[in-house]
Amino acid sequence: MNKTLLVTVGSTQFGELIGAIDSNSTSFLKSVANQGFSKVIIQYGEKEKCPPQNILKPVEGVNVKVETFASSHEFDKIMSSADLVISHAGSGTIFLGTRLGRKMIVVINTQLMNNHQDELASRLSKDNIILSTDVPGLFKALEESVHFEFKPSNLPSTQTHLWAKDLD
Repeated sequence: MNKTLLVTVGSTQFGELIGAIDSNSTSFLKSVANQGFSKVIIQYGEKEKCPPQNILKPVEGVNVKVETFASSHEFDKIMSSADLVISHAGSGTIFLGTRLGRKMIVVINTQLMNNHQDELASRLSKDNIILSTDVPGLFKALEESVHFEFKPSNLPSTQTHLWAKDLD
């Protein structure tokens, strides 16, 4: 099976997410390989001081191609080719992914003030539009995503007031 996984932090810096994947690269690559992924693309953001390195090292018995980049003018095309997206909880990235019909694991950056990402991600997760987690729960969410019934089409395109009333 030739499935692609995209990891993205958008235009933000989210070193905790990239670091969790990079520092646990062997476990991460084995897990995605077991789920049928043959390609992982990591968009680590222009503000990241140290691009991921460990994830680029081959893992014995794991046949997963890994690509990394800071940013791309063809991001929409890259996202549309992904079977699963692990994303930061920025609204622009979430809405792009759901509009493209992507299955998404959205990782909340709990370090941000007021934790506004949690509010949006929790609301969208309530309707199975996305699967939300924090960084410590990422690997569990990745395993759960196999059986999670994603419904990105549940996001109303023009009647956002139907669900936005739940947000502060």
